[in-house]
Amino acid sequence: MEAKLSDFARAWGQCLAGMLAAQKVNGTPDRPIYGIATDGRAWEFGLLLAAEFTRDPQGYALATLDMLGQALHNLFRACRDMALAHSAPAANP
Repeated sequence: MEAKLSDFARAWGQCLAGMLAAQKVNGTPDRPIYGIATDGRAWEFGLLLAAEFTRDPQGYALATLDMLGQALHNLFRACRDMALAHSAPAANP
């Protein structure tokens, strides 16, 4: 996630650099890396998968809090599902 004062080009540059670093550190280019750029009022979402970056064409605004909350909920749910799918199964006693 990257926050900038209404400079989304710079925010996405820094966010994407962080996303690429996370991808390399984890050694998993086949797993999606999610990113957010915001100035606190406007929010944009993106996805890095392998070498392809996709930015959601729809921006979200703090003024439409229900839509923004739903977008954040969907992102966190996707992260939770991915974490659960890749976690080691618990040993049975």
